[in-house]
Amino acid sequence: MHNILFISSVTKIGGAELSMIEVVAHLDRSRFNPIVLTTEDGPLARRLQDMNIPVMYGSFPFFRRRYPWDYWKSIYSLVRLMRAKHIALVHVNCDRAVPHAVLAGKLAGVPVLCNVHDMVRAWFLPRYVRYMNLSARIVANSQATARHCLKAGMKGEKIQVIYECFEMDRYLSVSNDDREVLRNEWGLGKDILAVGLVGQVLKYKGHEEFIQAAAIVNEKYPLVYFFIVGDDSLSTESGFMQQLEESRQRCGLESNLVFTGFRDDIPQVMSALDIVVVPSHTEAFGRVVVEALALGKVVVATRVGGIPEIIEDGETGFLIQARDIYGLAEKISQLVKDRELRIQMGMKGPASVHRFDVKLTTRQFEETYLAILEGRIDTLPKVPFGDPTWM
Repeated sequence: MHNILFISSVTKIGGAELSMIEVVAHLDRSRFNPIVLTTEDGPLARRLQDMNIPVMYGSFPFFRRRYPWDYWKSIYSLVRLMRAKHIALVHVNCDRAVPHAVLAGKLAGVPVLCNVHDMVRAWFLPRYVRYMNLSARIVANSQATARHCLKAGMKGEKIQVIYECFEMDRYLSVSNDDREVLRNEWGLGKDILAVGLVGQVLKYKGHEEFIQAAAIVNEKYPLVYFFIVGDDSLSTESGFMQQLEESRQRCGLESNLVFTGFRDDIPQVMSALDIVVVPSHTEAFGRVVVEALALGKVVVATRVGGIPEIIEDGETGFLIQARDIYGLAEKISQLVKDRELRIQMGMKGPASVHRFDVKLTTRQFEETYLAILEGRIDTLPKVPFGDPTWM
């Protein structure tokens, strides 16, 4: 039995945290015993505790030359935890804790795996890259993220891709009754189409472009309703929700665009939508795209990051350039007026996303853990970092 310590300094639940939760839940308990370390009580800790996963708390302060003691104290606390809990391997799921985990792992003789989930945070600052290169393995959540890692200076021989996952069974179990219940709650008649943007409300997710595209579509198709599903709980910028509300009013969409706020019934929410839009400026993977396709929804998304690895343009959805408001409005309009096209594209979605199911992803992580622990890292798949055409 191998004790695996998962570390997340994020206490709320976003896409990276959901993937970690799902991997932890599906680990083979005859071989692996998960323990999760986070910074404080919150949605993440409570979700894990409800699953009977042991949760511990620690801190990951930044290094400050004038006051280095808190930094080193946290590292030695992590060393003591690794030894006390007989940790075999550390799986770091966030950027903040990378230096602490890698240094503590070196001191305790415990290998560390760094799981890179995005392309907009601190992973790619030089000091983080140095620590990443000292880890046993770097796992990127898409080919696009892997390329970003390599360009940032991470060692190609240490990088492999394990796609971010979702629990497919949870989406396949959604019924038409679930769809109708939510559409009735929203007051949507049978002749009304629902177009939604689902996920954290952050500037790089393209909400402003979504609202402007909605205004263009609404001029010709007034029976289309638009939904922004999610909140800004992970945002570090204040006032963005207010900016979006002002945009809604400026575009005259007070009646046709709804802010639902946070929802924890995402499969049911997506089932109530007819078209899902993902207008992100950058996106390491694109979990929402996978979830929508699993439900047979047609997706209009930007050609950024890992999204083109999920959508086959013109087959399971449409790809547009980032920040292209008119291109976004055009593709939404095309799907609004062509019901047969929506149905045909939607039918192809579920079969295209089986490769992202949590069962497959968890097996890949388990194989990686064992290869690290048994000294077989050379047998693990690597990105083709020597191939200029891949870059």
